[in-house]
Amino acid sequence: MIKMTGLFVIGLICTSACTTQPVKNVEYFILSNGNASSSPTQQQKPIVVVNQIILPSYLDTSNLAMQLSDHQIYYSKQHFWAEPLKTGMTNALLEDLNGSNSNNVYLAKIDDAKVESPHQLGLHIRQFMPTYQSTVILNGQYWLVGPASDKNQAEVYSFAYEVELEEDGYRHSVSKMRALLRRLSTDILNKVEK
Repeated sequence: MIKMTGLFVIGLICTSACTTQPVKNVEYFILSNGNASSSPTQQQKPIVVVNQIILPSYLDTSNLAMQLSDHQIYYSKQHFWAEPLKTGMTNALLEDLNGSNSNNVYLAKIDDAKVESPHQLGLHIRQFMPTYQSTVILNGQYWLVGPASDKNQAEVYSFAYEVELEEDGYRHSVSKMRALLRRLSTDILNKVEK
């Protein structure tokens, strides 16, 4: 009886070992490397407050998303943002905007901070993901409110960027997503600094 039970346990262990799924590697990604260049300066620069980025709810998740068709989104089960996407995008934009010999200082609006500035930058993202067509897309709108404008009026600019993927995988996609944010930063600087 004991031999029979022992054989049963060994058989059960062997069978379960064959049916166990291998553990997949989970990967976490960030958009900003935290190397914001902040060169000390003796002159005062105007502050531009970057308001919280508005994301569609389907992107406001820790899973990396990919567009599978015109109307279908896939959420990865093993590729995640290491920080909220809004935070990562804001940090990446600030890194680019402040590291560009800008005439302004760009600061993120934090709810409890009392940073006052007549210059405001708002951003609404519609799409920011790799697609089934082997591209990465970033589109939406940004708006600028300056000291000369009424608070109810703003200069609104639409943007739509797309870049082809040369490799498969989320790692390559995230690097292309970061490149598109650099492009957006350049366009914003061209409008703000004019």
